[in-house]
Amino acid sequence: MTCAAIKGAALDAIDVHILIWGLRNQLPPDPERASLPARCAKLIEKLPSPILLPSVALGEYLIGCDPDTRDQELDEIARNYFVAPFDDKAAAIAAEIWDNKVVDRVKREAKIGKQAVKADIQILATAIAQGATSLYVEDRHYNNFLQDKIIIKSIPTEAELSPQPEPKPQKSPSAQKELFDDDGDIE
Repeated sequence: MTCAAIKGAALDAIDVHILIWGLRNQLPPDPERASLPARCAKLIEKLPSPILLPSVALGEYLIGCDPDTRDQELDEIARNYFVAPFDDKAAAIAAEIWDNKVVDRVKREAKIGKQAVKADIQILATAIAQGATSLYVEDRHYNNFLQDKIIIKSIPTEAELSPQPEPKPQKSPSAQKELFDDDGDIE
Protein backbone atom coordinates (compact mmCIF):
# COMPACT_ATOMS: atom_id res chain seq x y z
CA MET A 1 0.00 0.00 0.00
CA THR A 2 1.09 3.52 -0.60
CA CYS A 3 0.60 6.69 1.39
CA ALA A 4 -1.74 7.97 -1.35
CA ALA A 5 -4.04 5.00 -0.75
CA ILE A 6 -4.58 6.01 2.86
CA LYS A 7 -4.85 9.79 2.60
CA GLY A 8 -7.57 10.97 4.95
CA ALA A 9 -8.15 7.53 6.53
CA ALA A 10 -8.03 7.01 10.30
CA LEU A 11 -5.04 4.82 10.99
CA ASP A 12 -4.28 2.25 13.63
CA ALA A 13 -0.65 1.20 13.94
CA ILE A 14 0.68 -2.07 15.32
CA ASP A 15 3.94 -3.09 16.92
CA VAL A 16 5.91 -6.18 15.97
CA HIS A 17 4.39 -8.46 18.64
CA ILE A 18 0.96 -8.18 17.06
CA LEU A 19 2.44 -9.52 13.79
CA ILE A 20 4.53 -12.23 15.42
CA TRP A 21 1.63 -13.57 17.43
CA GLY A 22 -1.25 -12.76 15.10
CA LEU A 23 0.18 -13.36 11.64
CA ARG A 24 2.87 -15.94 12.30
CA ASN A 25 0.85 -17.52 15.15
CA GLN A 26 3.99 -17.87 17.23
CA LEU A 27 3.40 -18.58 20.92
CA PRO A 28 4.89 -16.21 23.50
CA PRO A 29 7.41 -17.80 25.88
CA ASP A 30 5.11 -17.37 28.92
CA PRO A 31 2.40 -20.09 28.99
CA GLU A 32 0.05 -17.72 30.83
CA ARG A 33 -0.04 -15.61 27.66
CA ALA A 34 -0.95 -18.49 25.34
CA SER A 35 -4.14 -16.69 24.24
CA LEU A 36 -2.16 -13.88 22.61
CA PRO A 37 -1.84 -15.39 19.10
CA ALA A 38 -5.61 -15.84 18.76
CA ARG A 39 -6.30 -12.40 20.24
CA CYS A 40 -3.77 -10.74 17.93
CA ALA A 41 -5.19 -12.52 14.88
CA LYS A 42 -8.69 -11.30 15.85
CA LEU A 43 -7.36 -7.79 16.39
CA ILE A 44 -5.77 -7.75 12.93
CA GLU A 45 -9.10 -8.92 11.44
CA LYS A 46 -11.10 -6.28 13.30
CA LEU A 47 -8.89 -3.26 12.67
CA PRO A 48 -10.00 -1.13 9.75
CA SER A 49 -7.78 -1.28 6.72
CA PRO A 50 -5.18 -0.05 6.15
CA ILE A 51 -3.17 -0.96 9.23
CA LEU A 52 0.00 1.05 9.62
CA LEU A 53 3.12 -1.02 10.20
CA PRO A 54 6.24 1.02 11.01
CA SER A 55 9.20 -0.15 8.93
CA VAL A 56 11.30 -0.65 12.08
CA ALA A 57 8.67 -3.13 13.37
CA LEU A 58 8.71 -4.86 9.98
CA GLY A 59 12.49 -5.18 10.26
CA GLU A 60 12.13 -6.81 13.68
CA TYR A 61 9.51 -9.18 12.27
CA LEU A 62 11.60 -10.20 9.24
CA ILE A 63 14.60 -11.01 11.43
CA GLY A 64 12.59 -13.87 12.93
CA CYS A 65 11.23 -15.18 9.62
CA ASP A 66 12.25 -18.46 8.11
CA PRO A 67 14.51 -17.49 5.17
CA ASP A 68 12.58 -19.90 2.94
CA THR A 69 9.26 -18.10 3.53
CA ARG A 70 10.50 -14.54 4.11
CA ASP A 71 9.68 -13.32 0.58
CA GLN A 72 6.15 -14.74 0.78
CA GLU A 73 5.56 -13.12 4.17
CA LEU A 74 6.92 -9.81 2.91
CA ASP A 75 4.58 -9.96 -0.11
CA GLU A 76 1.59 -10.64 2.17
CA ILE A 77 2.54 -7.73 4.41
CA ALA A 78 2.99 -5.40 1.44
CA ARG A 79 -0.51 -6.31 0.19
CA ASN A 80 -2.27 -5.94 3.54
CA TYR A 81 -0.46 -3.22 5.48
CA PHE A 82 0.78 0.31 4.95
CA VAL A 83 4.49 -0.02 5.74
CA ALA A 84 5.53 3.44 6.90
CA PRO A 85 9.16 4.52 6.65
CA PHE A 86 11.23 5.93 9.47
CA ASP A 87 11.75 9.23 7.66
CA ASP A 88 12.97 12.73 8.54
CA LYS A 89 9.68 13.68 10.23
CA ALA A 90 9.75 10.48 12.31
CA ALA A 91 13.42 11.11 13.16
CA ALA A 92 12.58 14.56 14.54
CA ILE A 93 9.77 13.09 16.66
CA ALA A 94 12.10 10.33 17.90
CA ALA A 95 14.63 12.98 18.94
CA GLU A 96 11.87 14.82 20.84
CA ILE A 97 10.93 11.62 22.67
CA TRP A 98 14.59 10.92 23.48
CA ASP A 99 15.03 14.50 24.75
CA ASN A 100 12.26 13.95 27.29
CA LYS A 101 14.83 12.10 29.42
CA VAL A 102 12.62 9.08 30.05
CA VAL A 103 14.91 6.59 28.32
CA ASP A 104 17.04 5.73 31.36
CA ARG A 105 13.93 5.28 33.51
CA VAL A 106 12.28 3.06 30.88
CA LYS A 107 15.42 0.94 30.51
CA ARG A 108 15.58 0.48 34.27
CA GLU A 109 11.85 -0.14 34.90
CA ALA A 110 11.19 -2.33 31.85
CA LYS A 111 14.55 -4.10 32.18
CA ILE A 112 15.34 -3.67 28.49
CA GLY A 113 18.43 -2.43 26.71
CA LYS A 114 19.09 0.88 25.02
CA GLN A 115 18.71 -0.62 21.51
CA ALA A 116 15.25 -2.01 22.33
CA VAL A 117 14.14 1.37 23.69
CA LYS A 118 15.57 3.06 20.61
CA ALA A 119 13.66 0.74 18.26
CA ASP A 120 10.44 1.27 20.24
CA ILE A 121 10.89 5.04 20.05
CA GLN A 122 11.42 4.77 16.27
CA ILE A 123 8.25 2.67 15.93
CA LEU A 124 6.25 5.15 17.98
CA ALA A 125 7.70 8.15 16.14
CA THR A 126 6.85 6.61 12.77
CA ALA A 127 3.24 6.04 13.84
CA ILE A 128 2.95 9.63 15.07
CA ALA A 129 4.64 11.06 11.94
CA GLN A 130 2.16 9.21 9.72
CA GLY A 131 -0.82 10.50 11.69
CA ALA A 132 -1.88 7.22 13.31
CA THR A 133 -4.58 7.71 15.91
CA SER A 134 -3.49 4.72 17.99
CA LEU A 135 -0.66 2.23 18.38
CA TYR A 136 -1.36 -1.32 19.58
CA VAL A 137 1.53 -2.69 21.66
CA GLU A 138 2.31 -5.34 24.22
CA ASP A 139 5.08 -3.34 25.90
CA ARG A 140 3.68 -1.19 28.70
CA HIS A 141 6.66 1.16 28.64
CA TYR A 142 5.26 2.86 25.53
CA ASN A 143 2.97 4.72 27.93
CA ASN A 144 5.99 6.76 29.04
CA PHE A 145 6.42 8.39 25.63
CA LEU A 146 4.36 11.28 24.20
CA GLN A 147 0.96 10.17 25.38
CA ASP A 148 -0.52 13.44 24.16
CA LYS A 149 0.34 12.68 20.50
CA ILE A 150 -1.09 9.17 20.07
CA ILE A 151 -3.26 6.71 21.99
CA ILE A 152 -1.31 3.68 23.18
CA LYS A 153 -3.53 0.59 23.31
CA SER A 154 -2.89 -2.84 24.77
CA ILE A 155 -3.89 -6.01 22.98
CA PRO A 156 -7.61 -6.36 23.73
CA THR A 157 -8.90 -9.17 25.90
CA GLU A 158 -10.93 -12.00 24.42
CA ALA A 159 -14.11 -10.42 25.80
CA GLU A 160 -13.27 -7.07 24.20
CA LEU A 161 -12.72 -8.77 20.83
CA SER A 162 -15.91 -10.84 20.95
CA PRO A 163 -19.04 -9.45 19.34
CA GLN A 164 -21.20 -7.69 21.87
CA PRO A 165 -24.96 -8.26 21.79
CA GLU A 166 -26.94 -5.30 20.57
CA PRO A 167 -28.77 -3.55 23.41
CA LYS A 168 -32.50 -4.11 23.33
CA PRO A 169 -34.42 -0.93 22.60
CA GLN A 170 -36.44 0.41 25.48
CA LYS A 171 -40.14 0.06 24.91
CA SER A 172 -41.89 3.36 25.19
CA PRO A 173 -45.63 3.72 25.42
CA SER A 174 -47.21 4.27 22.07
CA ALA A 175 -48.35 7.75 21.20
CA GLN A 176 -51.92 6.50 20.80
CA LYS A 177 -51.93 4.97 24.28
CA GLU A 178 -50.63 8.20 25.77
CA LEU A 179 -53.24 10.22 23.89
CA PHE A 180 -56.21 8.12 25.01
CA ASP A 181 -55.10 6.90 28.44
CA ASP A 182 -57.35 8.18 31.15
CA ASP A 183 -55.28 9.63 33.92
CA GLY A 184 -58.31 10.67 35.91
CA ASP A 185 -58.02 14.39 35.19
CA ILE A 186 -61.00 16.13 33.72
CA GLU A 187 -60.34 19.24 31.82
